[in-house]
Amino acid sequence: MQTLFIFLGIFLVMQIFLNKWLRKKLEVRKKEWFSYNHVNKLHKWLDWSLRFVAMFALLISFVITISVETNEYAWLQFIILMVYHILEGLLRTFMEWKYYPERKDYIVTLINTIVLFFFICMFYIWIINQF
Repeated sequence: MQTLFIFLGIFLVMQIFLNKWLRKKLEVRKKEWFSYNHVNKLHKWLDWSLRFVAMFALLISFVITISVETNEYAWLQFIILMVYHILEGLLRTFMEWKYYPERKDYIVTLINTIVLFFFICMFYIWIINQF
C-alpha cells in the first residue's frame, strides 16, 4: 500500500510541474483546479453523452462481476474507467484544437492525456504484479 501512495505522489508532483512548465513555455493561461468549461454546446453534449455511456457500462460491468462466481471480470471496471478518461481527454483536445487553435490549450490537454494514459497503464501493470 505504501508503494501505491509513493507512485501516486510521484505522478501528482510530475503532473503539477509538467503543467506549470508547459503553460509557461506555450504561454497558455492557467486553468482553475477542478473546473471544466466546455468549448461549446456540441462539446457539452458529447461530454455528457460519453459520461452517460461510461456510467451505463460501469453499471453493466458491476452486474457481470457480481453475477460471475470467479474474479475473472474484476478488471473490467478499471478498463472502462481508463477508456473513459482517455476518450474524455481526446474529446477535449479535439474540441480545443478545432475551435480555439490559436490558444494552444489543446497541446497541454493532449500531453496531460498521454501522461495520464501512461500512468494508468503503469498502475494497471503494478496491480497485476501485486495480485
